[in-house]
Amino acid sequence: MDLLVVDSDIAENPEKLRQALKKKGAMLTGSKAQQIVSVKKILTNIEPDVHQLAMKPGFRGAGFILGETMLGTAKGTYVWRATAGKPDIGQRGGTLEGWINEVAPIVAQSSFATVALFIALAAPLVTYVGQHMNDTTGLYALLSETAVFNFSGDSRIGKSNMSKLAAGIFGSPDAIFKWDFSRPGLEVLAEARNDLSLLLDDTEKLVEIDMTLKNALRLVGQIIPSGESKALAESARDKGSPERRWTAFGISSSPMPLDELAAKDKHPWTRTDGEKVRFINIALPKREDGGIFDRLPEGTPDPVEAGKILIKDLERGVALHYGHIMLAWINLLLAENHALKIQTYCAHFAKKVAVDGTGYNKNYAEKFGILYAAGRLAIEAGILPLPKDLPWKAVRRCYNLAISSAASADEFAAAKINRLVSLVKQKARFPKASVASSKIVVYRPDTLGVRIVVKGRSKCAMRDKDLSRYAGSRALAKAMRRKLKTAGALGTGQGTAGTSQPGMKIKIGGKIVKPRFWIIDEKKLGRSARK
Repeated sequence: MDLLVVDSDIAENPEKLRQALKKKGAMLTGSKAQQIVSVKKILTNIEPDVHQLAMKPGFRGAGFILGETMLGTAKGTYVWRATAGKPDIGQRGGTLEGWINEVAPIVAQSSFATVALFIALAAPLVTYVGQHMNDTTGLYALLSETAVFNFSGDSRIGKSNMSKLAAGIFGSPDAIFKWDFSRPGLEVLAEARNDLSLLLDDTEKLVEIDMTLKNALRLVGQIIPSGESKALAESARDKGSPERRWTAFGISSSPMPLDELAAKDKHPWTRTDGEKVRFINIALPKREDGGIFDRLPEGTPDPVEAGKILIKDLERGVALHYGHIMLAWINLLLAENHALKIQTYCAHFAKKVAVDGTGYNKNYAEKFGILYAAGRLAIEAGILPLPKDLPWKAVRRCYNLAISSAASADEFAAAKINRLVSLVKQKARFPKASVASSKIVVYRPDTLGVRIVVKGRSKCAMRDKDLSRYAGSRALAKAMRRKLKTAGALGTGQGTAGTSQPGMKIKIGGKIVKPRFWIIDEKKLGRSARK
């Protein structure tokens, strides 16, 4: 007699359990409908004091299995197959108040640590929204596939601390996996982080014995977002190999961007667009710029030294206080239906940042949108004591960096120029000004430049810092200027800078200044993206 072991989420689904029993050789009689009725009877006749063994974490209806911590209706129903003495999910240390006082203020000084935190909180939302589709009008699936987020940068800038921070949201900060897996092994790891995040060490720690770096990177980018194990052969099923399913986000780190790793590998290759959107690279600032701490107080005299101190403080805080935020987060989700709000926040982010609302940028925007939604809801609910504008600023910063890394500068510059064609006509973004007038133009937070008429032709004028802000980086602003110049849309200006000082005054931040501008011909602007 064979013993059939199935995960509890399958045990709650009579049809899935029927299929599992038949594959194991059970002699079920009658029609398919009659067999399902029989399986339902088996499930309903389970004694109430019998606990089910949970083989993976995640939502179970109105409950959630967080390792050894059971929430909602999962409490008293399931038991966890604990890993004795090993770092695991659901483990807790210190206090929630300790995390709020010691960890949160440090996280607020880093867009990247903030996004790592949001990835951990976003992981359960795909399943959560899916569970509410039947009882919430107008709701649809958030994502067709998840993603792995890779933070690339030099050593000693805080990369490993971000992984520990994310792991510490839902358990031990040391519950991080190494790059020493096979394909089936990675599937096991992914299922073990169902509705959570799978954290991997830095790629530098991969020892190419059983697997090359190329194969390891491709497996991570394929398997974690896919959500299911490779189709099994009949022989494998006969031997009891399980079909695994999961929903998880991944976090990893590397010394250089993934595309550079691919190009410099001993067996070089070029990552496809599909690989890039499933395995997303976010390039971190240089150590001399503060590393992961890009939100240091203005006027910080020594960003490098400040970064060193904050890294040590973050490491200490995460080691002492962990496993509390996810507990509060899941309790919030179980207490009330927030699915429609989450969907609205995701859509808001994607609509704002995706240049044309379709295709390449939209795929990235949707995945970053769920991070924005998680952060915004957690802050509004009082779970995270962080500034209300931080989700937008931090997630958009990382989105721009990811797009910059994935698309060529020319591709992204063209998309930005296309968008600029319509923005120029918006008075709030480009208020009208006159070179001859003494009237002062007031700049608001969403102002990008001004519209002027020069020798009978309509022009838009942008300060260098506003062009870089709009582009997302100085490198992309340079690519935009190159395309504008090729199309004859960019004025030459005076001297080597290329900017002009028409003489108009603007008021910004309470100060009145007479800045230099890049002058762009509006009629030729639309042609620039095609050059």
